[in-house]
Amino acid sequence: MNRFYLFFLMLLIPLLLGSQAYGQNPGDNDPSFNPDDTGFGEIDGFNGTVRDMVRLADGKILAVGTFTAYNGTSRSGIARINVDGTLDTSFDPGTGFTSLPSFGNLVVNTIAIQGDGKIVVGGVFARFNGLALNRIARLNPDGTYDTDFNPGSGFNGGVDRIALQVDGKILVGGTFTSYNGTARNRFVRIEPNGNLDTSLDVGTGFNNGVISIAIQPDNKILLGGSFTSFNGVTQNRITRLNLDGSRDTDFNTGTGVSTGSFVWRITLQPDNKILVGGEYTRFNGLTRNSLFDLTPMEVWTMILILVQASMTKLDPFKYWQMEKSW
Repeated sequence: MNRFYLFFLMLLIPLLLGSQAYGQNPGDNDPSFNPDDTGFGEIDGFNGTVRDMVRLADGKILAVGTFTAYNGTSRSGIARINVDGTLDTSFDPGTGFTSLPSFGNLVVNTIAIQGDGKIVVGGVFARFNGLALNRIARLNPDGTYDTDFNPGSGFNGGVDRIALQVDGKILVGGTFTSYNGTARNRFVRIEPNGNLDTSLDVGTGFNNGVISIAIQPDNKILLGGSFTSFNGVTQNRITRLNLDGSRDTDFNTGTGVSTGSFVWRITLQPDNKILVGGEYTRFNGLTRNSLFDLTPMEVWTMILILVQASMTKLDPFKYWQMEKSW
């Protein structure tokens, strides 16, 4: 390692120590959130990955993922956290979600909150609290299963994203090819009671996974993923549909997102411009790198983040993941 960089790092470490001594900076870990998590394997928050989360109106946080415990208390795939970061024990999912035997690991990918507070959850799971449910479930605000929602045999493949329309209907994207025994390639709309909404007709659908869904104010539906065609028409990893499931021909992305890529998330700005994140290097022929190459300055930024993590009692690897996520 270059001795100049070592010297530079030695100068910066006291500055970091000083910033900890004199107060919190924007982006620092908030030590008042989940104070029981001392890091380095002691309590340590979730014991697996958090795949999705949503902040509720009262400030509490609902999280889903591959975890089976939070701060040492059993919570399989879903947990609700108080505003101070402690576990909300009034939300009781029982034994929670159970993995598919054929898949192995438990994966709960996505969560959406209805206007009545009920919770729609999707992923790769076989059961919730002992009840057979294939990859989608709806829970009551207290964590119990909502028996008014009946998905039948559910999905035959993974659910990656759920979004809610203003009329309460549920949009679902994933890698599945059927819902409750009816062919639907990777995108579907479900009635609030769990029935298939046949008014959404996507034809032959998508040829590969739908990973992201965003609903515009005009109710048009933006979809991203790993697909390269929709209903027989080339659409490289991003497209927009009308409310009836037909392709919106006014939305033209040209050659779309580059080969071998994924669109992981689509978000709308207040001005309705569209933010697209994922793993790609080109969009419609223009270089747009979503995965960065580390420059020397970024390498040192990473080192400083790891130092910061050690001082705030966070697991350094998780901290680096948090800093580079968006």
